[in-house]
Formats: sequence, structure tokens, C-alpha cells
Amino acid sequence: MRNVGFFRALLILFVSIAFTFAGKSSAAQITVAWDPNKEPDLAGYYFYYGVDPDFSKIQVLTNSVTVSNLVEGVTYTFFVTAYNAAGLESAPSEPIVYTIPLGTTPPPVIDLQPVGGTLKMGDPLKLAVTASGAPPLFYQWFHAETNLPFATNASFQISALQREDAGGYRVVVSNKGGSVSSSNVIVNVLIPPLITAQPLNRDIMIGSALNLNVQASGSNPMSYLWFHDGSRVPGATNAALAIDSAQLADAGVYYVLVSNPAGTATSDSVSVTIAVGVAPQITTQPLSQTVNGGSTLLLSVQSSGTSPFFYQWYHDGQPIVGAINPTIQLSSVQSTDAGSYHVVITNTWGMAMSQEAVITVIVPPTILTQPVSQNINAGATLTLFVEAAGPGTLQYRWLKNGATISGANSSVYSIASAQASDAANYSVRVSNSAGTVRSTTAKVTVLTAIAPSISTPPLSQALAEGSVLNLSVIAAGSDPLAYQWSFNGKSIPDATNSSFSLGVFSSTNSGTYAVLVTNIAGSATASAVVSLLSAPIITAQPVSQTLMAGAQANFTVTVAGSNPLSFQWFFKNSPILGATTASLVIPNITTNNAGAYYVTISNLVGSVTSLETILNVTSSTKGAKISGTNNGRGKTSASSLAYMTVNPGETVISVVDSDMVIQIVGLPGQMFEIQSCDNIGSADWQPIATLVAADDGFVELRTEGPAYSSMLFYRAVPQ
Repeated sequence: MRNVGFFRALLILFVSIAFTFAGKSSAAQITVAWDPNKEPDLAGYYFYYGVDPDFSKIQVLTNSVTVSNLVEGVTYTFFVTAYNAAGLESAPSEPIVYTIPLGTTPPPVIDLQPVGGTLKMGDPLKLAVTASGAPPLFYQWFHAETNLPFATNASFQISALQREDAGGYRVVVSNKGGSVSSSNVIVNVLIPPLITAQPLNRDIMIGSALNLNVQASGSNPMSYLWFHDGSRVPGATNAALAIDSAQLADAGVYYVLVSNPAGTATSDSVSVTIAVGVAPQITTQPLSQTVNGGSTLLLSVQSSGTSPFFYQWYHDGQPIVGAINPTIQLSSVQSTDAGSYHVVITNTWGMAMSQEAVITVIVPPTILTQPVSQNINAGATLTLFVEAAGPGTLQYRWLKNGATISGANSSVYSIASAQASDAANYSVRVSNSAGTVRSTTAKVTVLTAIAPSISTPPLSQALAEGSVLNLSVIAAGSDPLAYQWSFNGKSIPDATNSSFSLGVFSSTNSGTYAVLVTNIAGSATASAVVSLLSAPIITAQPVSQTLMAGAQANFTVTVAGSNPLSFQWFFKNSPILGATTASLVIPNITTNNAGAYYVTISNLVGSVTSLETILNVTSSTKGAKISGTNNGRGKTSASSLAYMTVNPGETVISVVDSDMVIQIVGLPGQMFEIQSCDNIGSADWQPIATLVAADDGFVELRTEGPAYSSMLFYRAVPQ
């Protein structure tokens, strides 16, 4: 043990550094010295150095030591202890930490490359490299570019090569100055033959073909030599030995020698027997039988020929496991045991197959589909059905509340018009010669029928050309409800659901669609009118007008087409706000309202635009002016020339002298209807003429005749 109190004196270390250079390598050499211990029984010192925590230990007798082969650039720790004759070790001195100065350390140089080759599996492999350079040198071997664990020496060995050891090998040598890789050497491993499938013994008839085969793995090329009773078979140098027509001389022991450059493998010896014998012949065939379920089935066969015989029985073409005797016995047969049976008999010289024996197994019936409970309306048809399977003829007997129903002896029981008395629990017995089975109970409830009523009828609609027509109806009433759609009074084939669709609608499909809903209690019907959407067509264009300022302008368009129709009036190509009906009313017009108007009409199908209509507005606030003269034959009083406006655009003048020329001042081409009456308060205005203003805007009306004792009133109404 170390006794830390044994030495009292302080150990003082100091370092002396020396370098040595030899050829291609360089290494640091350090001398470390310390003050000697003064204890009388001092025996020596232990010097420790290394990179914490890994330290090397050197035993010395003096107070200095020289350490070689230290790596440049690495930081080392040094300390020393003393020990006495009893082996007790003192406490360590203060450590010295020192970094070895860097010099010029070149990477290693490979002087001798490793050498590959071709070896047999199981042979040893040794690869070696010779390298020089500054120590320490480190080695790492690689196989197929994979790092080999623990392969860190100048040589690499494998004691016994295996198949997977083949491939490329290289080694990387490194030191502090760098690394260098050897060349990649290839090691080929020759695999000796291994027989994977042995030839088999053969018993054959004389004159038949003899075929022996062997399978082997290993490195190519592979060679084969067959031997018969110890002698080579001439020309038998393949994996297969074939003799087309074997004779008695071909009987004996055969084996094959398989070889390649890596070794040789010998197959098992096999025996070939050449015999003169008789193939099996069946003397007693297995017989077809009908058996009841649960009984025992026994089938047997008898044959002649050369023994030994081998038997294999088959059921519906499939081999029966374990059925390898002349007799087969099945206990407690079931329906699954029914079918065809035969046996194949073989011996060395051939085979024989028996005829088919058909086995019928009679078992009680099995019900596959049970009768189903039902709720039906009074007067509807009740149908109960059972599906059963079983051999032989199946017999049926229906029961109502446990009592047999007379005449109900088929798989279907039906009542054409069920009534309340038919509500009951029904079941059916199914039987054959092997037994009887009874179905589950089907409960039948007879309901009072309710006639159909339509809650949601089909909707009338207008459709565009080519669109899809969908009609539907929602009806209530006792089930089953039946539906029949018709078009213009004629039934539509196959239209028997609550909805009806037509893929491509056209004008020929426009008309009345009706649906008739019926059940046993009555019927209900509903209809819808379906029309084809048509684009707007203007039947009457708006008419141009000439009006006096202050009058009211009215434009109207008449349109045919599918609703809804949308209108938009335009003035000088700009839409008029709020002008969205068939009529455009402009009250109290001014000259600013004069110009071109038109209207655009649209619906879901298309649109149309009217012709432009012109509004002319006269500058007079009273409209067309009527002035009068007496034609030089009398005087016209001031009152006879007076005029007044009763309605916008209408001018009235009163005259006493009926022999007059009335001048109407309007617009060029303007049309007026001249009307007269003898009482301005009367509504009995009579048209007397229709005049058109000349290019200068004037129209003259000449009146002749005796003077009236009362005033006569005229007015010109613009058209």
C-alpha cells in the first residue's frame, strides 16, 4: 500500500527536452528530473506520464528519466512518487503539464502493398502492409469498404476463409501528419462443391427410363462423374444421368463425384432395381351407395399384380389424408361426405385407378332462409317463403297458430287478399326420408289500409332547352304505394317511382305531367305544367314623339317571352336609373330630354333590344302655336285671337268669324289632329282634320262659312 506520510521531502521536477530525427520519422524525447528524496530507506521512484486519465508507469532508481516516442502537439502530464524497501509508495509530487512542440511530421508512406489472391474456402488468409513514418502509426483494415473491427495492425488474418470473405481489402495507415490508403486487393474464395439434393433410389420396370439427378452448389466450373457399381459410366458427365431403356444390367449401385478447383463432393450411393413384374389390376371395384346421415360408410377394393401395393383414396378428386389401405371406413357420415370416391393403386411396375363410387348421404333438411314476419294492409297479398336444402324430395307443410293449413304444401304460402282473420303466427315443417325440421315463427299483422294523399305535389316550371327535368311527389298512405307518371294524359313507360326525370328537355316535352298514386285503399293524383323557356320577342316597338316642353312623354314596348322578364331603358346609350318596366314615363319634359331612347329586355334564355325611338321637344312652353286671321273679309277681335292651353300639348283658340285661316306653328314634319267644339267646358271635341307641318314648321287651316252667333273653339293636338 501507499503510505502518504512516509516521505516528507518535497519532490521538485524540471523538464529537459531533446529531439531525435531518423530518416523519414521524427519523435520527441523528454528528460524529466526531480530533487532526490533524503529518507534513509529510499529504494527508488515511480515515474508517471500520459494524457489524463490514461498514464504509463516507469520504475527508476535515480532522480531522472528519459521518455521517447512522444507525439508532437499532444499535452502530457508528468508526476513522480518514491517507494521504500517495504514497497510503500509516497504521495505524488506536484504534476507538470507540458505540450510537446510541433515539428514537421509527414504522413506515413506505404513501402510494401498487401497482396490478394485466389484461395479455397477454409484456407487461412493473411494480408500485410509495410509502412514507414513518424510514430505512432495507426492501421485500419477495410473489407468491401466496410470498417473491420479490431483489424488495427500492420497485418490482417482470417484463420479459415468463408464464402462471404471474398472481395476487396485495403488498409489505411495514419499518424499525426496524415493518412495513406493501400491499394485495393481482391481476394477470391473458391467454394468447394456441396451436394444440396441427393440422387434417389429407383425401382423401375425393365425397358422403362432410368433418371438419376444430383444438385450441387459451389464455385464454377463444376464437373460430374457418375459411377455404376464402382466403375465410371461412359459419357455420364452431367448433373443428370439418363438411360432411355433400362435393362437388367443397369441394376446396381450408383453415385456421382462432383468437383471444382476447390474440392470434391461424393453423393450418397443409391440402389437401382430393375424388375420384371405385373402392374396392379383391380378385380373388385368400390360400389356406389346411399346411406343415412350418422351411419357408417365402408368402401373397399380388391386387386391383383406384383406386390407390394400402395393405395390412395380420393373424395371428389382430392386425396383423403390417411386413406392408404384397400378399405376405407367413415363413421357417422354427414352431408359433406357425399360425393364421388375412387382409389389409385400403385406398385413398382405401374398403377390402376378404380371406377367412381357415388355416395349419397340422406340427412334431414336444413332451412337456409326463414319465413319473415310482416305488417301488411288489409286486401294486400300475403306471401310467406322458406328456402330449405337437403337430399331427396323435400315436403312442406305450413302451420297457422300451430294448426296445419290445408293445401299449403309448397315452399311458398300466399293469400291473395289478406283480411283481419289472417293475422296469426305462421311456421312451416320441411321433411325428407331422414327427418323433419321446423322453421321459426313469422308473425303476420293485418293493418287497416289508408288511401293515398299527396302532401307535396310536383311543381310547375319553365325550363331552358337541353336542361334536365326533375319532378317528384310526396304521398302518404298505407304501403305499398304505386306510382304512375303520365304526359298529356298518356302513361310514361317505366315511370313508376315517386320521382321522374328527363335528361334533355325540349319543346316536344312541354305539357302537363301528372302522377297517379294508388294502393289497395284508393288513389290520388297531382299534376304540373312544364313549359319551354322562350327568349324575349318585341311585338310592338316604342314610338317616336314630338312634344312641347312641360308635357309628359310616354314610351311603351310590348314583349312576348317566358317570365320573368327584365327591362332596362336607355337614353343616349346610358341606362336610366329606375327605368325597369315595359313603360317609360318622363313627366314635365324639357329640351334636355330630347334624344334617342331604347329598351333592352332579357330573361333566363336570352335578351333583345328595341329600335331607337326619338323624343322631340319644342321650345315653346305652350306647345304648337295657333294664330288666326280673318282672311281679309272681316275683323277679328282681340279675343278671337286669344289661345289657351287646356292640357299639355293642346292649344285652344276662340273665334267669332268662322271664315278664317288658322296658322299652326310647330316643328317640320310634325303631325297634328285639328279638333273643334262650341263649348270649351265640354269634352265633346270633334276631329275635323289631320295636318302635317311643312318644312318651315307651319300648318294652315282654312275655315269658311257663316258667322256663328257664339264662339267656336279649335285646338291642335300633336300626334
